[in-house]
Amino acid sequence: MEKIKILCLHGFMGLPTDWDLIQSYFMVSPLAHQFEWRSVDYMKTPGLDSKNSFENWAKNFNQKIRVQFPTGPRVLVGYSLGGRLALQALKQDPALYDKAIFISTNPGLQRDKEKQERQANDEQWAKKFLEYPWETLMREWNAQGVFKDSLTEPQRLETSYQRPQLAQALTEWSLAGQEDFRDLITRQSEKILWVSGEKDIKFASIAMDLKKRAPAIQTEIFPKASHRVLFDQPSELAQKMISFIEF
Repeated sequence: MEKIKILCLHGFMGLPTDWDLIQSYFMVSPLAHQFEWRSVDYMKTPGLDSKNSFENWAKNFNQKIRVQFPTGPRVLVGYSLGGRLALQALKQDPALYDKAIFISTNPGLQRDKEKQERQANDEQWAKKFLEYPWETLMREWNAQGVFKDSLTEPQRLETSYQRPQLAQALTEWSLAGQEDFRDLITRQSEKILWVSGEKDIKFASIAMDLKKRAPAIQTEIFPKASHRVLFDQPSELAQKMISFIEF
């Protein structure tokens, strides 16, 4: 039997190691022999870094996946920004992925006013990422409402990043420039698991709205979890992913 390829995309300021704990739960499951795991370091991969538009990123990513994993099954997994990039990849080549898991992912803004506000906000953050002292920057970043009530705050060291690259990711991959993927999600709903944390009110409501639009979609709202579901509830998330992925 072909191994199931699990292709994971981290969030903004994320690192491939963010998936290590989730992967460890996969590797101790009775189905461990069925999985082949890949945590994609897209910010350090030519053709996948923040110099690329959404469209170019998806084209380059899908090409790399076809070359590296010419046979399936393939499961695409994205968290936060990684989920938004994964949506672009799924749209461009839906047949490439047998299943897709989106964690704390925004499917897109629907109003022009929201897009204008988000654009301005991302430009402000990009400036801070270029100019602020790192400790001040991390304190402000983690104080955002979306991270409220996180059980675990991942440690982020300045030496792990290139600041211009992060600033560029905020503007090049701004939610303001992302299309609304709700129609795509509805069309592909039978192969999607949509995950959020119950303390992340905005994203939990998005999950509930998607379930109303597309009853075939599987949604999971994890108790005691905020936006950072993969840090707040890694064991529960891994178990849900495994049960969803089983072919």
